[in-house]
Amino acid sequence: MATKTIDYKAIAINAAVTAVVIAGVNWIMKPLTQGLGAAEITLLQLPLKSMAQFAQLPIIANVNNAQFLKDTFELVDMNDPATYQTGDKRMIGNLAFVALHTNHQQYKAMALKMLDNYKKYANGQF
Repeated sequence: MATKTIDYKAIAINAAVTAVVIAGVNWIMKPLTQGLGAAEITLLQLPLKSMAQFAQLPIIANVNNAQFLKDTFELVDMNDPATYQTGDKRMIGNLAFVALHTNHQQYKAMALKMLDNYKKYANGQF
Protein backbone atom coordinates (compact mmCIF):
# COMPACT_ATOMS: atom_id res chain seq x y z
CA MET A 1 0.00 0.00 0.00
CA ALA A 2 1.47 3.36 -1.03
CA THR A 3 1.58 6.15 1.49
CA LYS A 4 0.07 9.48 0.63
CA THR A 5 2.20 12.60 0.48
CA ILE A 6 0.59 15.67 1.98
CA ASP A 7 1.48 19.06 0.48
CA TYR A 8 1.41 21.18 3.65
CA LYS A 9 2.29 24.42 1.82
CA ALA A 10 -0.64 24.07 -0.59
CA ILE A 11 -2.96 23.23 2.31
CA ALA A 12 -1.83 26.33 4.22
CA ILE A 13 -2.21 28.67 1.24
CA ASN A 14 -5.63 27.30 0.31
CA ALA A 15 -6.75 27.45 3.93
CA ALA A 16 -5.73 31.10 4.24
CA VAL A 17 -7.60 32.12 1.10
CA THR A 18 -10.69 30.13 2.04
CA ALA A 19 -10.59 31.45 5.61
CA VAL A 20 -10.66 35.05 4.40
CA VAL A 21 -13.67 34.36 2.18
CA ILE A 22 -15.54 32.39 4.86
CA ALA A 23 -14.74 35.03 7.50
CA GLY A 24 -16.21 37.71 5.25
CA VAL A 25 -19.39 35.72 4.71
CA ASN A 26 -19.62 34.97 8.43
CA TRP A 27 -19.14 38.63 9.35
CA ILE A 28 -21.90 39.72 6.97
CA MET A 29 -24.40 37.02 7.97
CA LYS A 30 -23.63 36.50 11.66
CA PRO A 31 -26.62 38.48 12.99
CA LEU A 32 -28.94 36.23 10.97
CA THR A 33 -27.87 32.90 12.48
CA GLN A 34 -27.93 30.99 15.77
CA GLY A 35 -26.07 27.82 16.67
CA LEU A 36 -23.83 27.01 13.72
CA GLY A 37 -22.69 30.24 12.12
CA ALA A 38 -23.23 31.15 8.50
CA ALA A 39 -19.58 30.35 7.78
CA GLU A 40 -19.94 26.81 9.09
CA ILE A 41 -23.21 26.26 7.23
CA THR A 42 -21.58 27.52 4.03
CA LEU A 43 -18.48 25.40 4.65
CA LEU A 44 -20.63 22.27 5.00
CA GLN A 45 -21.87 22.77 1.43
CA LEU A 46 -18.35 22.67 -0.03
CA PRO A 47 -16.41 19.59 -1.16
CA LEU A 48 -14.40 17.69 1.46
CA LYS A 49 -11.15 19.04 0.05
CA SER A 50 -12.28 22.61 0.73
CA MET A 51 -13.53 21.75 4.22
CA ALA A 52 -10.22 20.02 5.04
CA GLN A 53 -8.34 23.28 4.57
CA PHE A 54 -9.46 24.26 8.08
CA ALA A 55 -7.90 21.21 9.74
CA GLN A 56 -5.66 21.86 12.71
CA LEU A 57 -2.02 20.82 12.88
CA PRO A 58 -2.49 18.04 15.50
CA ILE A 59 -5.00 16.30 13.21
CA ILE A 60 -2.81 16.78 10.14
CA ALA A 61 0.22 15.39 11.96
CA ASN A 62 -1.67 12.42 13.44
CA VAL A 63 -4.12 11.54 10.67
CA ASN A 64 -2.75 7.98 10.53
CA ASN A 65 -2.08 7.58 14.25
CA ALA A 66 -4.78 5.10 15.31
CA GLN A 67 -4.41 5.75 19.06
CA PHE A 68 -4.62 9.54 18.58
CA LEU A 69 -7.75 9.18 16.42
CA LYS A 70 -9.33 6.75 18.90
CA ASP A 71 -8.68 9.12 21.80
CA THR A 72 -10.02 12.07 19.80
CA PHE A 73 -13.21 10.39 18.61
CA GLU A 74 -13.95 9.00 22.09
CA LEU A 75 -14.31 12.59 23.35
CA VAL A 76 -17.38 13.16 21.15
CA ASP A 77 -20.90 11.74 21.33
CA MET A 78 -21.77 11.37 17.63
CA ASN A 79 -25.48 10.86 18.37
CA ASP A 80 -26.02 13.90 20.60
CA PRO A 81 -27.43 16.90 18.71
CA ALA A 82 -25.67 19.22 21.19
CA THR A 83 -22.36 18.03 19.73
CA TYR A 84 -23.22 19.74 16.45
CA GLN A 85 -24.73 22.91 17.90
CA THR A 86 -21.39 24.45 18.76
CA GLY A 87 -19.34 23.09 15.87
CA ASP A 88 -16.90 25.41 14.21
CA LYS A 89 -14.85 25.48 11.02
CA ARG A 90 -11.89 23.82 12.73
CA MET A 91 -13.96 20.82 13.83
CA ILE A 92 -15.49 20.51 10.36
CA GLY A 93 -12.03 20.87 8.81
CA ASN A 94 -10.57 18.22 11.11
CA LEU A 95 -13.32 15.75 10.23
CA ALA A 96 -12.95 16.40 6.50
CA PHE A 97 -9.17 15.98 6.71
CA VAL A 98 -9.54 12.63 8.48
CA ALA A 99 -12.17 11.52 5.95
CA LEU A 100 -9.82 12.34 3.08
CA HIS A 101 -6.42 11.30 4.40
CA THR A 102 -6.56 8.61 7.09
CA ASN A 103 -5.59 5.02 6.34
CA HIS A 104 -7.96 3.79 9.09
CA GLN A 105 -11.34 3.00 7.57
CA GLN A 106 -13.26 3.05 10.86
CA TYR A 107 -12.18 6.64 11.58
CA LYS A 108 -12.85 7.66 7.98
CA ALA A 109 -16.40 6.30 8.38
CA MET A 110 -16.84 8.08 11.73
CA ALA A 111 -15.64 11.38 10.28
CA LEU A 112 -18.00 11.09 7.31
CA LYS A 113 -20.90 10.22 9.64
CA MET A 114 -20.19 13.24 11.81
CA LEU A 115 -20.01 15.53 8.78
CA ASP A 116 -23.34 14.12 7.64
CA ASN A 117 -24.76 14.82 11.11
CA TYR A 118 -23.44 18.40 10.94
CA LYS A 119 -25.24 18.85 7.62
CA LYS A 120 -28.44 17.41 9.06
CA TYR A 121 -28.18 19.67 12.10
CA ALA A 122 -27.59 22.72 9.91
CA ASN A 123 -30.73 21.83 7.92
CA GLY A 124 -32.83 21.27 11.06
CA GLN A 125 -33.07 17.51 10.48
CA PHE A 126 -31.09 16.25 13.48
